[in-house]
Amino acid sequence: MRNTLIKNALLITCAVLIIGSPCPIMAADVLLQENDLEYLGAFRLPSGAIGCSDESKCSFHYSSGNTFPSPIAYNSQNNSLFITGHIYNQWVAEVEIPSLVNTSNLNSLNTANVLQSFADLVNGKRGNLGPGESYIENGGILAGMLMNGPKLLISDYAYYDAGYEAVYSHFTANTNWTQNGVGFSGMKTVGEASASGVGKTAGYMARIRSSWQQQLGGTALTGRSNIAIISRTSYGPAIFSFDLDNVGVSNPTPATALCYYDNDHQTLGTGAQCNDPPADDQGVHSYPYEYQVWAYDANDLVAVKNGSSNPWDPVPYAVWNFNLPFENDSRIIAGVAYDPA
Repeated sequence: MRNTLIKNALLITCAVLIIGSPCPIMAADVLLQENDLEYLGAFRLPSGAIGCSDESKCSFHYSSGNTFPSPIAYNSQNNSLFITGHIYNQWVAEVEIPSLVNTSNLNSLNTANVLQSFADLVNGKRGNLGPGESYIENGGILAGMLMNGPKLLISDYAYYDAGYEAVYSHFTANTNWTQNGVGFSGMKTVGEASASGVGKTAGYMARIRSSWQQQLGGTALTGRSNIAIISRTSYGPAIFSFDLDNVGVSNPTPATALCYYDNDHQTLGTGAQCNDPPADDQGVHSYPYEYQVWAYDANDLVAVKNGSSNPWDPVPYAVWNFNLPFENDSRIIAGVAYDPA
């Protein structure tokens, strides 16, 4: 799959794929189509407490809910995943990916081995997102992770920032905390250091393919959308480009808007337009609930970066529903990671 960058957007409980289309300098690039996606299988995570006796810190139990993400990141060096645990504390562990099995029988799945036990990569400061790293009530949810050399870049957002206090969005920690310690960097900002800025950037992350980095204005993408106090965030997928190696070097780290939908430009529709009987307002809903892929053309994002389109102009070129062998009523995809190989 060429030029595939994957994110999680809570409004539609979906994976969004951003993909390049044919252009003069990238003749081999093609738009992703539904039949390009193939389900390969699944594996199980180990149960119980791992590394300590407190399951609210050291387990995968209740690792996400209907509203909260459960960020994961792929480590190609170990063929492993960094995965957040219980939502109360969101400590992180690393697990090896076992052989996948395509089945609907849970008991037939292989269980992952733990490579690194759970650790608090933010040193108890998940909610310290206000000016001067002050604590914000109802704040501090980890939303995205991306490996960058020996570091993990992790996004952190204030879930219910009614006071518009949050000004930080990201931090870094060591990928090998067992040997080198956590190495928490302190809070940083990608994009504008304001509640309406970090409300659009403190979420998923994905690398940009090298051949598209100059066109999109960075080495990685980040975005945040559809959280409580929605006027500070995006009414649909938000996409910003930034340079991974600039995080912590320049603070805030500059970010370029490629797509977002603000309060005055709700291009993708309101709650009523989503035909959601229980909730006519905007928010985390899209009745009836489905697993979905939204595919965006990267050239539409380049147009925004170059100033010939507005950030609220891009719309998906295709939307695909799909099913999985293991279903839940709310059809939640809590996190996505990408292996470019």
